[in-house]
Amino acid sequence: MFKFGLLLFSVLFLIPYNIFGDTIRGTSGEKFEGEKIVVVSISGDQGEFLKKVAKEWENQTGATIELNLIPFGELQDKVSVALSAGAYVGDILNLPAYMGGDLMGNGFIEEVPEDVKARIHWNDILSLYKQQTEWGGKTYGYPWDGDFHSMYYRKDIIENKKYQNDFKKIYGYNLSAPKTWDEYYDIAKFFQENVSELKYGSVELIMRKNQGFHGYISRATCYSKMPDNPSFFFNPDTMDAEINNPGFVKALEDLKSILAYSPPDMTNYGWMENVQAFVGGIAGLDIQWADVGPMSLNPEMSVVKGKVGFGMTPGCMKTWDARKSRWQTFDQVNYSPYAAFGGWQILVAKNAKNAKAAIDLASFYGSPDTLKKASVTGGSGVNPARFSTISDTSVWIDTGFSESDAKGYLNMVEDVLMHPNAVFQLRLPGYIQYQDALELAVSKALSGQSSAKSALDEAASKWNSITNKIGKKSQKRLYRASVGL
Repeated sequence: MFKFGLLLFSVLFLIPYNIFGDTIRGTSGEKFEGEKIVVVSISGDQGEFLKKVAKEWENQTGATIELNLIPFGELQDKVSVALSAGAYVGDILNLPAYMGGDLMGNGFIEEVPEDVKARIHWNDILSLYKQQTEWGGKTYGYPWDGDFHSMYYRKDIIENKKYQNDFKKIYGYNLSAPKTWDEYYDIAKFFQENVSELKYGSVELIMRKNQGFHGYISRATCYSKMPDNPSFFFNPDTMDAEINNPGFVKALEDLKSILAYSPPDMTNYGWMENVQAFVGGIAGLDIQWADVGPMSLNPEMSVVKGKVGFGMTPGCMKTWDARKSRWQTFDQVNYSPYAAFGGWQILVAKNAKNAKAAIDLASFYGSPDTLKKASVTGGSGVNPARFSTISDTSVWIDTGFSESDAKGYLNMVEDVLMHPNAVFQLRLPGYIQYQDALELAVSKALSGQSSAKSALDEAASKWNSITNKIGKKSQKRLYRASVGL
């Protein structure tokens, strides 16, 4: 069952949204007859969803929406270059949270008006995702997506008595959803070698320039994030990169070991290929965003409806304590879920051609009702970011979840988003450069071109150079603020 505290908190904010008569919930109710709003987003279903879901807004306001869809690999550069040059690229920007440092910090984005925050129920937003909308004490982003990585597993196989008996004979402990990365490895190996309906034990995200950064960090968090230390990526006192400490090295070595029980072409798997491998019944374990839940219900791509278990990414029994330069052993599993990617968000460009209409459309996108609809739509690219979305079991049952699966999925979402040791996506200026340097190191280690330690030493050196080039003092101040120091 849901935690009572969350339900009570959520109920406090579930006051009627439609308090503006016949207007759309969350909007001002003004007309923008004949106006055209250009929305920038990623190519594919996710970008197209922004047009489809806003049809109601178009009908009521008289405005029209035009999409400027850009391939993911080009999105960051094209938008950043255009805005830096003062060029118009669109009125509304649907962009990753990690671009906040470069865009919000450089004055390219309109602030969210206080009256808009009030009417879209700002206190309903999960605290982990409020921070992605802010920069320098000001609010620039409208809530859209609450991204994090979690684990998906074939519960029908794990609960099978024959497989439980076989697993215990081989490994000496009971087969259950993996709690640690060591157990994850054992189960992936067992799945691939003993379950005929599966081809592979695990599918993860390792592709360079396509989510490989997040796939690796999801494994590194529990090995390097101490519960009493808010920092993770950098030493907050010196601003030296921590990505080559023994915890990060162990995570990369683990990631390389799982390749034996993964699809051989997994280095070419993007987000969609990863999902298809799991919901298509090819792999038995998956580390992915929360989209897997709704997409497992899609009869056109899924053969695992009702067969999926949901859990936090595995944890560790020992963690590298960077402050004491030693391993810390735990009596219980140290979990550290990762808010991978940080979520997509809605931004209004400072040079929008019609800022008033753009703000109104942004408030429609950020409203509780729109986000609830988006979160249950597979392929929208939207994961839950509001209390009202994860407390309403009925809307998830209506999409095709059984009651027990809906509760299991939403309890997983709550456990991740409320976890005290969660790691949030890096949002510093220069993020793309940091990302590229680390992904190159990971790819070198996974391909055997370099040891994990050597590859990460090289990446850490590049990170320090990036920091120094941008400005160590300012990067240190921003990083400390981002982790609450």
